[in-house]
Amino acid sequence: MNLFIIILLMNCVYLFGEKIYKQQLRGMYEEELSKILLEEFTTTIVSIQNKIIERAKSGINEYQFTIMCKKRNEPRNCDYYDGHKEWLQKNPFSILSISKTYTTREEIITSIIDVVQDIFPDANITKSYNNCCDYYQIEW
Repeated sequence: MNLFIIILLMNCVYLFGEKIYKQQLRGMYEEELSKILLEEFTTTIVSIQNKIIERAKSGINEYQFTIMCKKRNEPRNCDYYDGHKEWLQKNPFSILSISKTYTTREEIITSIIDVVQDIFPDANITKSYNNCCDYYQIEW
């Protein structure tokens, strides 16, 4: 009976499965991290772009946003509150939560701002700090 099961399993692997080599297995972690980063990056860019277009359609010529930061509702001293850490706790499936060494928040934010500037090339983007978060304001 055991021999029959082994033969059946081998036939199933042969018919339905492809061979996966150790080099592919070793690269799966990096590949998965890349997918997560791309998904997170794309979602953020699309959200910012949609909100800018929505405001433009309403006759508003500016938009202020944060990236990977949970603002503090009441303006107070930020010595004991870090909006980025708070955001990270609320987003446990973020690339920054999953892998502490794959990329940094600063690299992601810089890339996002660069893409937003590429999408809206003649808009002016400025950075400020408010409610324990970095804010970016785009004006057109």
